[in-house]
Amino acid sequence: MNPLHRIQRRSLASLVVGIALVVAGTSPPASAIPPMPTPPPAAGEESPTVAPPPAGLGSPRATLQTLFRAVSTSGTVQLDTATDCFAKSSLPPTEAVRRQSIASFVQTLDWLGWRDPAILDEAPAEVQASEPGTFQLLPYTGPGGDATAVRSGLLLDKLDVEPRIVIRRGPDGAWRFGESALAPDVLDAAKVAVRTLRRENGEEPAPGGGLEGWITSSGPEWLSQRIAFIEIWQWIGLGIVILLGLSLDLVARLVSLAALRRLVRRIHEHTEDLTVRRAVRGIGLVASTSTWLFLLPFLDLPLVAFGVLQPATRLAFVLALFWCGWRAIDLAGEVALGRAHRSETKADDILVPMFRKTLKVILVAFVLLNLAPLLGLELGPLIAAIGVGSFGFAFAFKNSLENLFGSVTVILDRPFQVGDWVVVEGVEGTVEAVGLRSTRIRTFYNSLVSLPNSNLITTKVDNYGLRKYRRWKTDIGVLYGTPVPRIEAFCAGIRELVREHPYTRKDYYQVWVNEFGASGINILVYVFWQAPDWQTELRERHRFMVDIMRLADAVGVEFAYPSQTIYLERAGARAKPLDASLDAATDQRTAMRAGRNAVRELTKDALWRTQEIPKYRFLDAEETARIDSIADEGHAAAVESRIEKQERSDLPSEAGDDPEKPDFTEQRDAGG
Repeated sequence: MNPLHRIQRRSLASLVVGIALVVAGTSPPASAIPPMPTPPPAAGEESPTVAPPPAGLGSPRATLQTLFRAVSTSGTVQLDTATDCFAKSSLPPTEAVRRQSIASFVQTLDWLGWRDPAILDEAPAEVQASEPGTFQLLPYTGPGGDATAVRSGLLLDKLDVEPRIVIRRGPDGAWRFGESALAPDVLDAAKVAVRTLRRENGEEPAPGGGLEGWITSSGPEWLSQRIAFIEIWQWIGLGIVILLGLSLDLVARLVSLAALRRLVRRIHEHTEDLTVRRAVRGIGLVASTSTWLFLLPFLDLPLVAFGVLQPATRLAFVLALFWCGWRAIDLAGEVALGRAHRSETKADDILVPMFRKTLKVILVAFVLLNLAPLLGLELGPLIAAIGVGSFGFAFAFKNSLENLFGSVTVILDRPFQVGDWVVVEGVEGTVEAVGLRSTRIRTFYNSLVSLPNSNLITTKVDNYGLRKYRRWKTDIGVLYGTPVPRIEAFCAGIRELVREHPYTRKDYYQVWVNEFGASGINILVYVFWQAPDWQTELRERHRFMVDIMRLADAVGVEFAYPSQTIYLERAGARAKPLDASLDAATDQRTAMRAGRNAVRELTKDALWRTQEIPKYRFLDAEETARIDSIADEGHAAAVESRIEKQERSDLPSEAGDDPEKPDFTEQRDAGG
């Protein structure tokens, strides 16, 4: 007879005895008193409502029915339904370990005989518990001759510890298995004991035993021997799984490298090969870790080992996905940005970096959501707690949060990098480190200044380290009285020095007579250096200035010094005008007319009277050499005029448009 049937019959007998004692006028023992009925509600009061227990968990019999229907004899597990039968605190953290543990637990119950049709279909709805609020399945306390009781005793004899499998009624009225039901060490010991008893009794391996059942029944006995609580065949299987993963990693990298390289070069031929290789490395990691994650459950490892290896493999798989996704976004961003530079529109030049950063943020959120269960974190309560506590946290750590956001701004916006020469709030020096709270700047007198990162959000940062050019401006004074042709030759020679020197900017410089100074005629020299550091700039400036002094000697120009010159004037030594009648003019209008006529006479042969003067064009050294090599002055002038009207193809457009910088304005057109 089924043990649940016997328990029900004893309960019915106790109830009959209690009724007989009441009829006889004798008080029954306390243990036999049935629960008192709920008194009817008073007038005007509503009847108390009790929520029914969850479906399928209303009694121990119903819980067993639900579990056995969710876990078939072949080992197939309907995980959502099966997990409802267990206390939440007893469930392993990951889904794969949970599935394996429940399957192993049900195999033990099957061998004990609890998957009896009488329990699932014929047992009464109510089952008397062995103690209030619990129903005990192991150790089973039923009659000794019952098959379940006999197997329970045999199993306990094989185990070093006495496991206890009970179904308890919870506060919600549901009957669930207790906290220790899925203890991995107990399940492993019970699994080994059941396998040993099956072999001793000549029974067939459990259905759904998989690879383990086939090896233990058909393979040599030495394969089932244990080394460090893992059987030899499982160690061999682990080695094969690891080797397969590494082999697939190599194959995936070789195949994807060839395919990706052809694909991205077809879209954007200037894609960096290093970016492609990094993306391919991520694909190989995903291939190897997914292989390990898929094959590991087939080894039927002990739950103690499986509970460690499976989460670790899943963690490696999630991190590999993160690495692969991050590098794939970098590769896609580089290819898309290259295509965007070649398009006529400028909107995609802004949208591509924006989408690239957005995808990376989404990828980080995806990884965090997958890592949280592996680390035992429940996102719902955590997010709720953060939402409630964020207000007080924000007030208490206001300055720290500002510094943190400042550091995020520095990382994302990158106004400077480590090693840049910057000026921030009057502090000038080299950026040495960027931390979560502050940025450290090493000044040029070797002190270390720490600036809170919150200041970097609103303050002005002057980054000398991002300069493409280093400006140098000076005035060269030449003596009054220097012949004009010498001054023209001197200015042209300085321009040629700019064109010839290796570290000067060739597309923007100014060398012109600029002022009539107190001591001489001032020539503006405005030059930019393409020097990587200050030392190189000083060296090139030295060479340039020395060459200017040599040029002055060559063309016969003398530098003016701050001085005062005293002239002793002789009578009649003043300069005389070309029009002698000018001195005799008494009317102002007559003098003004003479001045205008003098200008017309001086400029009657000027080129701008007969030709349209084009915008100034910076000639390079090859072009000036070509012009100067022409002996015929007229032909040389014509060639120079034609060259000045042509726009240089190696520079950004003189209209101020740069295809690689949508908001760019050429400095040659914008001034200084």
